[in-house]
Order: sequence, then C-alpha cells, then structure tokens
Amino acid sequence: MTVLLVDRDTYPDLILERIEELAQRPPGVNPAAVHTMREIRSCSIAQASTNDFI
Repeated sequence: MTVLLVDRDTYPDLILERIEELAQRPPGVNPAAVHTMREIRSCSIAQASTNDFI
C-alpha cells in the first residue's frame, strides 16, 4: 500500500504522473510506504521508497 500526503499546492498532473508510474510496476513489488509530495516531487514513488529504506 502506498499513501500520498498532498496539500492544496500540489499539482494534480504530478500526482497523476507518480500514480501512473507506480501502476506500471508488477503486483507485489511496491513496498508499503507513506510519502509527502515534497518527497516525490523530483523522483518516482519507487525511488522515494528506496531512499526511505536505505
């Protein structure tokens, strides 16, 4: 499960882009993660999750 914490300053296009990236990954590969939009503004959700893990 992945949760995105967004605020009213978040660009809807960025949210869509990040969710589409995540949806392209095979089932079961996505780690459980919670991210703010600041964390995924410049990288994918998968990369942000890896950054949190390390």
